[in-house]
Parts: sequence; structure tokens; C-alpha cells
Amino acid sequence: MLFRRAREARDGIFPKLVEVRSVIEYANICRQECNYCGMSRYSGLKRYILSNEEVLRTPNLSIGTDAGSLCSKQESFFARDYFENLCLLLKRIKDAHKDLTLICSFGNLSRREFKRLKQSGVERYLLKFETSDADLYKKIKPSDTLRNRVAHILMAQEAGFQVSPGISPASRARPSIVLQTTCCL
Repeated sequence: MLFRRAREARDGIFPKLVEVRSVIEYANICRQECNYCGMSRYSGLKRYILSNEEVLRTPNLSIGTDAGSLCSKQESFFARDYFENLCLLLKRIKDAHKDLTLICSFGNLSRREFKRLKQSGVERYLLKFETSDADLYKKIKPSDTLRNRVAHILMAQEAGFQVSPGISPASRARPSIVLQTTCCL
């Protein structure tokens, strides 16, 4: 009975649609030391950065497949020139594919960087909100603080982004924290 009521409540609010996304992983270089991530700074991965040509070619692979969103994901390690180049590439992609929703996930950025991404045509920003428990946050993300993460989520919202916090695998260790986090945002 509980499941039936929950399903009815969900169906009354959310459409029965599935959003298909294509993800471009521009690079797998990260300065963060998250204890749950395979791309963490000290993970030992072989690192790469896609060329401009590879980045610009990628959206063409999803056109005609009903993929309405293009996610670009890569935690921040940016040098200023690299970030500006990325913004120019995103603008070119948006200009060429106006109906494509651009979603980025580059970690904690400055106000100026959030504003620059918005000017490049990016509509949404994914910034993981791993937990609302400050002690747990420090354990899973020793190179960041909960206060800093929340400040960056607010900066992204102030820049005009629809911010999606997502749910991190790290939160699975404490389901009650995930519920609090989801309800508080």
C-alpha cells in the first residue's frame, strides 16, 4: 500500500519521460582527493585531455539519437588558458546545436568561471553534494570542506544555473544522511 501511494504521488508530479544524456569526459585529471572516486588525484590512472577536434566531434555522435543533453564532466584542475579554451569550445557546440542542453561538471569554480560558463551557453551545472554531515564530508573529501562545497553550489545558482547536486556513491554508507541531504536542498 505504501509503494502504491508513493507511486501515485510520484506520477502526479513527474512526467513519465526519460532524459538521455551523452557524456564527454574532456579529461581525467583532477586535483581533488575524494576517497570514493576512481579519478582522484592519487588514483594512478593514466591521464588524458581530449584535443579540440575530439571535443567538437563528440556532439555530432549524439545528434539523431534523441540525446537532448550533452554533459561535460571533469573535476577542476584548470589552468586559466585551458578553461577559456573549453568555454570557447562549449560556445561553438551550443551555436552548432541550439536544441542541445549543455550540462557541465567541473567541480568548485570561481564566480567568474561560473559566469563565463553561463555565457558559453551552459544551462545546468552538476555539483555533487555528497553529504550534509561535515565530519563524514571531511573523511570522503579530505581536500575540501562542506562549507566550501555549499558556497560553490550557491555561487552556481547565483550565476543562473539550474544546479543538480546528484548523489554520490560515498553517501551510500549513511542512507539517513542522503535522505537529509536530499530533503534539505
